[in-house]
Amino acid sequence: MKVIFLDIDGVLAVCHKDRDDYGSFFHEEYVENLKSIIDQTGAKIVISSSWRKDGLKINQEMWAKRNLPGEIIDSTPSIYGGKASVRYYNGYPDQHPTPRTFEVGIPRGLEIEYWLQNFAHFTRINYDKAVQLEYLEKSKVKNYIILDDDSDMLYSQREHYLRCSNQLGDDAIEGYGLTKDIAERAIGILNTPLINLYYPES
Repeated sequence: MKVIFLDIDGVLAVCHKDRDDYGSFFHEEYVENLKSIIDQTGAKIVISSSWRKDGLKINQEMWAKRNLPGEIIDSTPSIYGGKASVRYYNGYPDQHPTPRTFEVGIPRGLEIEYWLQNFAHFTRINYDKAVQLEYLEKSKVKNYIILDDDSDMLYSQREHYLRCSNQLGDDAIEGYGLTKDIAERAIGILNTPLINLYYPES
């Protein structure tokens, strides 16, 4: 199975004022680009967007009512960090400042990694091609891409991540969106055997 981890705002929903009960409508050209990816790769969709907080069934219902391409099979979990305590002395060990607390942010890439490991039995290694092939045989996911306008992904996801922001293409709206260029790159990644992405022939 191939998977698209799909953000929505800044990827499909870009500067669109029209709305329905579910929220902003999606840009038609970007929906067509998503359809092109799915048609040419057979990939399934896992919602990684904040829209997932509406619930999987609501997102699947929206997909059907809006006649959107592909099949949503799941959404990534929402992982929240607790409070962290910081104490520092600025080189003066006799000072004992009151610790400051702050909320710990969890990057979206970690939520995607959790889904890959716990629901797809996917493991990325960095030291041996033969061992990586063994892990891939056990995995439900044979390749994936991440379409997002934010950049809080993991380094281990670098071959899979396509950022839908800061773009210069003619079909980007204020630098955002799932443009044709990104769609073509996504198709190329998904249709490349995963082992070749991790261990390209020299």
